[in-house]
Amino acid sequence: MEPIVSIVIPVYNVEATLGRCIKSVVNQTYRNIEIILVDDGSQDKSGDICDKWKLCDDRIKVIHKANAGLGEARNTGIDNASGKYIMFCDSDDFMHASSVEKCVLFAEKNSADIVHFGFFWVDEELNVENELRAEEERVFRGEQIIKEFLPGISGGNRSLNKPFGSIMSLCAALISLDMIKNNNWKCESERKIISEDVYSLFVLYSHVKVAGVLPYALYYYVRNSNSLSRKYAPDRYQRIEQFYYVCVAKCRELGYGQDVERGIANSYIDFTIAAIKQVSDADVDFFKKMKAIKGIANSELLQKLFANDNRYAFSKRLFMLSMRKRLTFLSFMLCRLKSRVS
Repeated sequence: MEPIVSIVIPVYNVEATLGRCIKSVVNQTYRNIEIILVDDGSQDKSGDICDKWKLCDDRIKVIHKANAGLGEARNTGIDNASGKYIMFCDSDDFMHASSVEKCVLFAEKNSADIVHFGFFWVDEELNVENELRAEEERVFRGEQIIKEFLPGISGGNRSLNKPFGSIMSLCAALISLDMIKNNNWKCESERKIISEDVYSLFVLYSHVKVAGVLPYALYYYVRNSNSLSRKYAPDRYQRIEQFYYVCVAKCRELGYGQDVERGIANSYIDFTIAAIKQVSDADVDFFKKMKAIKGIANSELLQKLFANDNRYAFSKRLFMLSMRKRLTFLSFMLCRLKSRVS
């Protein structure tokens, strides 16, 4: 008998995109699924949309709850899931029709605890902007989890023979629900740690015995210009520093090694550059922008990690050098130029 797969969709004020997301899950080629819609206190018509879909498909469960954030909505889904495996899909994104089928076949064949896959990045008109996927199928067991899989999936070892073609996202994986529940694992709240997926997965990987990577892009990540992650927030850089320190502390506690810490540093660099770009694009006074960028440039952590690294493109190395030299106006202009080009 085919194992049940639980698919958790957190829902909060997404009436414009929710139907597209649910339709992509309902229409999976793998039929033995339960779909858990967690309405996290939506104030628009999202809750009503969930209830209407439930009437159309008896595989759908709807849970209405008070707003507590994405991480807690996912945990509510975990608590109410009954499948052998679990997947997560954000309600402004959608899944490829064969996502579940490909993952289950691989997991069953290899007794995998977690199966990662690739992404399509699409714009708001659903035009594909980029694709990330592995070149070949890979399986990791035992010591390979820490020595190869974790450095590869975290981006800490770029000398591996083949690119991993996935990222540390709960939406990019099928996971054993027994492993989650037997170890009382929970998603961290994004209200406590920025990029909570990364931290949560670091904890989860300590329980993984067999991991796999599929050579397919099976998830459509929609770049939303109104996303909280793309809006200016004055405290964003402070939260990025916190992310770095708590992830490094957790990795040291779990004995993951230097390559994984290097992956966290790479994430810190990318998040920080994105935060500086948000400052440069923000609708605030020019002198406030200069003060904010200067404050980030004076960070001891930035000065330590923004080293000249030939693995990065020239434009990125130039920007990192301008920040290390505290050339605030040049850093601002490089961000503005990047915004116009993109």
